[in-house]
Amino acid sequence: MGFQNAGRAAPDSPGNGPLDAHSSAACCNSPNNAVTLKNQAGEQARQRLRRQRLVERLHRLGPAPLYHFLTEVERGAPLWPHVERYVALPAAFIKANGGDRFAPSLHCIDLP
Repeated sequence: MGFQNAGRAAPDSPGNGPLDAHSSAACCNSPNNAVTLKNQAGEQARQRLRRQRLVERLHRLGPAPLYHFLTEVERGAPLWPHVERYVALPAAFIKANGGDRFAPSLHCIDLP
């Protein structure tokens, strides 16, 4: 019933601990691994830059479209696909027709 350790070296021996599974120089220091890590870092940088540009374009639509975007995301719309749809809207058309701003506030006054 107990833990069987037959034939295994002690975990504190070099190369036998749970974190040393891939500690050989052939695995981690190979040129292919370095290229893979570099490609992953490059892809992450491209993705981050692309998202920054998408957010800039979303912001340029104005406060009203941004508000509508946020309320739709709050209701469960997927974030990045939704950003993609919004930035595809014609910003010049929206602005030319006043869709970039909120409607003016109306105050009701009760008359006697």
